[in-house]
Amino acid sequence: MTKDEHIAQLEQRVRQLQSAQNQRDNTAKLFYIYSFDVTVTAGATATSSLSIEADSDFILTKLSYFATDNAGTSVTYNTRIVPLVTVQLRDTASGRNLFDSEQPIANLFGSGEIPFIMPLQTTIRANSNVRASFTSLEASNDRRIFLSLIGFKLYRYGS
Repeated sequence: MTKDEHIAQLEQRVRQLQSAQNQRDNTAKLFYIYSFDVTVTAGATATSSLSIEADSDFILTKLSYFATDNAGTSVTYNTRIVPLVTVQLRDTASGRNLFDSEQPIANLFGSGEIPFIMPLQTTIRANSNVRASFTSLEASNDRRIFLSLIGFKLYRYGS
């Protein structure tokens, strides 16, 4: 191999390494849950908001819920409450609703053991808010509802 061929080969290798460096995923992922805790009075509506922390975008992958009566009655796996409550989630930074209209909780929120898996990951930008609107269709039962937005924080670093 000539000196020029060797230099050309080394230059090609340097370009490959630089390209690989530029294509490297400069992100770190951390499992995270944002949650709502709201009491919905029978026949009424309620809203609640949460703030996405400024340190990273949040990638939403799964949804789950847990509901109790407002009296704090013990709930077991066999007595799990399926509330007659609809919900809408709104990403206030983008102005987007996640659903075309309020949906029954049981349609889109699974249990902790079997959460609803989003068909596509949804990015909620850092330093934004998510608003949840609830409407109770129940005639006499107040419900305390915990919604969990399950996913991961996406930290970007480097250039």
